[in-house]
Amino acid sequence: MKKVFIFGGIIVVIFIAIALLTKMSDSDYYKNAITPEQLEQDLASGKAQTVYFYSPTCSYCQQASPIVFPMAEEMGFDLKPYNVDEHPSAQYGITSTPTIVHFEDGKEVSRIEGFVGEEKFKEFFETNVVNE
Repeated sequence: MKKVFIFGGIIVVIFIAIALLTKMSDSDYYKNAITPEQLEQDLASGKAQTVYFYSPTCSYCQQASPIVFPMAEEMGFDLKPYNVDEHPSAQYGITSTPTIVHFEDGKEVSRIEGFVGEEKFKEFFETNVVNE
C-alpha cells in the first residue's frame, strides 16, 4: 500500500510540473490574436494594420515574439498576431513564419519574413509602420 501512495505522489508531482511548465510557456503575446474575419473587416475599412503571422510551434516565432511585441508597444502601434496553424493564410502569400505584413488602404505595402534580429525588425517598423 505504501508503494501505491509513493507512486501516486510521483504521478501527481509530474502532472503539476507539466502544468506549471505549460503555463510558463503560454505567452501573453498571442492572447489578442486577430481572426480572419476581423482582419478582412479591418482591411475592407482601409484601416492601417500591421499583422504578425506566426505559428505557435515555430522556433523562429518563439525567438521573434519577445522582441517584436514589446518593440511595437514601445513605438506606439498595434501589432496583431495571426495564427497560421488555426486560420488559412495563403490569400496573404504567407509561406513561412514569422512574417510581418503592413497593410494600408486594404493592400499590402510592406513585409518582412523570418527571424531577422532586433535591428532589422526595428528598421522595418521605423521605415514602414511608424513613419507613415
